[in-house]
This record gives sequence, structure tokens and C-alpha cells, in this order.
Amino acid sequence: VSLLYLFKDDGGGHGHGRGHEHSHGHSHGDMSSRAAIIHVTGDVAQSVGVLLTAALIALYGSWWVSLDALVTIACSIYMLFSTVALLREVLAVLMEAPPPDVDVSEIRRVLSQQPDVSEIRCFHIWALAPGKVT
Repeated sequence: VSLLYLFKDDGGGHGHGRGHEHSHGHSHGDMSSRAAIIHVTGDVAQSVGVLLTAALIALYGSWWVSLDALVTIACSIYMLFSTVALLREVLAVLMEAPPPDVDVSEIRRVLSQQPDVSEIRCFHIWALAPGKVT
């Protein structure tokens, strides 16, 4: 099931139950696909590790039993570090934080210098999704 999700096309369009589909110009596919890839690679690594450990135990005896715990710990560490970066990105979008590569004060300065702008009272820049700024 996880592998099928990787090939699902999510172009950002979705329906609202009124018989029509449309796009709002945002895509949940990027972060969702990255999360699915992390999940699938973690599952595959865990499965391969368990199979290799079981084969080593069957062929060479119980000395290899501790390798099972090491494989589990290694896969857990991989998934933890892989998801932390994604979680930070998701939280930044949910908290409507400005994108890290946008200089908010510089944009405000340039806008305030425009001849038709007399005052800027409320100025916000936030990411709707990674790579999409409003």
C-alpha cells in the first residue's frame, strides 16, 4: 500500500463534494511523497535487515541475535533524523512562518520606497507550501 502512494498523482486539485474538481495552486504531494518515501525506505531497510539477521542466525547460530536489535536501532535512527527535517518544514508552513530564503525586511523596505506607497501598516509574508510564497 505504501508503494502505491508513491505513484499517486496529487497535482493539488481536489473536490469539495459539489461535483467539481479544481486546484487552489497548492500541492500537498511534495511533503506527502517525501514522508511516504521515508516510510517505505524505513520499512524496506527494516525488512531486509530482519531477513539478513534471520539468515545469519539460522546459518551461524545465536551469536548474531544481537544484530537484530542493532538493525532495529539503526532503522529507527534513520527514520527519526529523516522525519525531523520534514517535520520542521511542515511546522513552518502550519505556523505561517516566512520562508527562510526570503528577506522580509528587504521586501518591506523596497515596497515602502515605491512612490505610490505612503505607509505600510500590516505586512506579512508566509509560505503556503514549501516553495510557494504569498
